[in-house]
Formats: sequence, C-alpha cells, structure tokens
Amino acid sequence: MNLHLKWHWLLASWMAAANLIAIISPALTQTLPYFSGSSQKCQLGNPQNDCNQLGIYSFNLREYRKAIEFFTQAIQQAPNRADIYVNRGIARRQFGDIEGALADYTQALALKPDFAGIYYSRGNLFAQQGNLFKAVEDYSKAIQLEPNYSEAYYARGLALRRLGDSAGAIADYTKVIELQPDNHQAYHNRAVAKAVLGNHFGAIEDYTKAINLNPNANYYVNRGRSHYILGNKQAALADYEQAIKKEPTNSFALFYKGNTLMDLKQYQAAGDAYELAIRASGLTTKSIAQLEPANLAKAYQNLGMARKQIGFRQGALEAWQKAANLYQQLGNIEKYQEVMEAIKTLQP
Repeated sequence: MNLHLKWHWLLASWMAAANLIAIISPALTQTLPYFSGSSQKCQLGNPQNDCNQLGIYSFNLREYRKAIEFFTQAIQQAPNRADIYVNRGIARRQFGDIEGALADYTQALALKPDFAGIYYSRGNLFAQQGNLFKAVEDYSKAIQLEPNYSEAYYARGLALRRLGDSAGAIADYTKVIELQPDNHQAYHNRAVAKAVLGNHFGAIEDYTKAINLNPNANYYVNRGRSHYILGNKQAALADYEQAIKKEPTNSFALFYKGNTLMDLKQYQAAGDAYELAIRASGLTTKSIAQLEPANLAKAYQNLGMARKQIGFRQGALEAWQKAANLYQQLGNIEKYQEVMEAIKTLQP
C-alpha cells in the first residue's frame, strides 16, 4: 500500500502550476502600480497597468477571482497568446474551476501544440477528475515533446499504478530514478508497484534506498509489510518500531505492529499496540496515517482476541462489540457474524 499517493498527486499538480507561472511570465521585480480593484481597466503591454502582470500579482496574493478577471481582459486584447490562457487556467484551477482550467489549457495547446508543460498540467487535472486514460495520454504527449521530462514520467507512473498497470508504473519510476537518482518518492513508489506484483525482495531493496534518502515513517511501514509477507517478522517489527519512533501516532505502524506481535504470541504487547492505533485514529489531526473504517474494525476485532488471550474477558467483549458495530455499519455481514460468534465464546 502506498500511504502517500494521493498527497503526492496533489502536490505535483500544484507545483506544475507554480512553475508554469514562473516560466511563461516576466519576473515580478518591477514595481506594479496601486490598483483599486479588478474592475479597473488594464492595458496589455502597458508597464503601468499590464493586464497579465496584474493577474500574476493578484494570483500571488491568492486573489484568484481578481486574477481571472485580469487574465480575461488580457485574453480579450490578445486572443492568440497561449501563455495568458495558461495563466488563467492556473488561476481557475486554484479557484476550484477545474472545467474552466481544462478549457484554458486546451485552448493554449491549440495555439501552441508543442507546449509540453501544458500537456503535463492538463494531465494532472484529468487525473484529479479520475480520468486516468486521458491523463496518461497527456503525460505521454509531454514526454514525447520532452523525453527527459521527469515530472511527467513520475505522474504517468502514478496514473498507470492507479489503472492497475504496475509494470508500466515501474518502467516510469525507473526512468525518473535514471533522471533524478536522489528522488526518494520514485524509489518508494517503485517499491510499492513491485510489492503489488509480488516482488517483495525487489520492493525491500527500493524501500531501503528511499529510506536512506529520506527516512520517512511510512517508508518504514511499507518495508515492514514486505518483510512480514516474506515471513521475516522480526525485521517487520523493527521497521514498525522505527516508524513509531518517528511518528508516534502513525496508526498503520501501530496496527501492523499489533498484528506481528499477535503472530509472535505477545498478546499483552499486541493489545497495547492496537489500543494506541485505535486512539491515534480518533485524533483530529492532519495525520496521513489514520486507519480507514475497515482496518479500524479489524483493530477492535484483534484487540478483542488479544484481551481474551490474557484473560481480560470484559475488555474482549467491549472490543468485539465495537468491531461488530463497525462491520455492521460497513455492511460486512460475514465479518459481523464472525465477531458475533467470537462473542458467544465469552459466555459462561
């Protein structure tokens, strides 16, 4: 599992926007005149009130609606300027108008079809919408225009992985690593793809390279999972401990630690880990490592098993009742019935 894929996707899209603004627009080192509002008329090419520069200025102030209005005035005065369509598309995206941004990027490409960066940015928008086939098509066009476009390879790898093409994703991440040998995210995501294909030895090798470059807690968690699947439970436990040391509220690390300790018949320690995982999942933080409902239900179920093993029958009953409620809410009748049968074993 890759705990970071979604975050990486959004970051890549934002970085593409920020970089394009910088590439296609004049440096904002000149002093811009005071302007009272976006209703003010501007004149493209006039250093005193250039529409495009005012749009960029507003964008940098996060005044996206105002930026869009300035860029629109600029387009009205120069309808064949691809760069201004790009700028308005970026502003529209930040404003939340994805369809408007797509329309602007498409128009920019009609005017300048060799603009690799716009194919990349439009691909990010398609990916954000879940239109992964179109995203892959745009990333491929960007790569065709710029064969060493590492960001496009990386983004296409993410899209291919989501489409179930792990082999294609591995090929793209390998190209990213060739172009950027210190890209820890590419090593990590290539490891995830290898693990999906059952190549856990190769995955561990890549996870280790990612960890050496950036000892991220979730990298340790995922390497621990591969160790566990290969039967090396002590190595898995060591990785989960490293993850918890770096991020004490990492619910996944705590959950998988509990699972490993259960296998090792260390029931008290396993119960403690599950309790911490459950508690961490209830924190109102921006943690990216909180258990989803299915794993939370499983944590309660396993906690009940651990408590029963140490003779804490009332605690087992409470945990199993919570697990049963969660499974029922999820519509998982099979797991609900399994827990209810476990509860019967506690009856005298």
